[in-house]
Amino acid sequence: MLEAIHLLQQGLIWLTVLTMCGAGAAGGYMSVVTLFRWKTHLLANVLLASVTGILSLIVFWRLFGYMPVTAHRHWWLFAPFYLTYAIGPLFFFSVKARLFADTRLRWSDFKHFIAPTVQMVGFGVLFFKPESVKQHLMTQHGFWLYGALHDLVFIVGTSAYLYFAYRFVKVAWAHLRQHPKPYYALIVGWQHRLIKGFILFFSLHALLRISQYWAWRLSGRNLEAHLVFSSALELTLAGLLLWLTLNAWFARQRSI
Repeated sequence: MLEAIHLLQQGLIWLTVLTMCGAGAAGGYMSVVTLFRWKTHLLANVLLASVTGILSLIVFWRLFGYMPVTAHRHWWLFAPFYLTYAIGPLFFFSVKARLFADTRLRWSDFKHFIAPTVQMVGFGVLFFKPESVKQHLMTQHGFWLYGALHDLVFIVGTSAYLYFAYRFVKVAWAHLRQHPKPYYALIVGWQHRLIKGFILFFSLHALLRISQYWAWRLSGRNLEAHLVFSSALELTLAGLLLWLTLNAWFARQRSI
């Protein structure tokens, strides 16, 4: 019985690791293809490539924390490319730019990227600190609160951007009912499907994050120390990246 449980645990670890590696590699490849070989909807594609590129780096970064070989090390912590705050605004503007061809990024739009910039600078400063300093920081009593606040800003901020992106799709559908255009309908339908999948995977990931916080807050338990929970947490993020990557590949095939 114990041997069977051990085999199941090893199988889950390998499934998660391979899924994360595959999602990270596919997302990174699609980012490059989107940037250099996809000529239509240039602004929308640059923004979408940025989303998949950042998610690919995050997935590979989280892989170090998941694998038992590297989980106890701390040199990889606080990577300056762990830009979770950038995912929401980048995705929102990519949807807007694809649905409305006259969309341009104005100087006033860069206020949406203040939080990601602060996140990058803050992590960058900590990333180059000695490993002993990172270890000391993680053992501080208030560190869990910082992590919870960081996740809260990510969840609330990204949810808001997803909501407004979905509103743009609704506006586009309403416009199509009055002025049917087959090619534009293909674009709107793809964006609708893309956002629904994004919401699904992101909601699952956010639910796990919230559960992790309350388990720690109420009972002091670290759910991420449990293999099934940590695997589910990583698989939802890898699933989100795969969803975006596959849909980007589909759109490129259809020249959307």
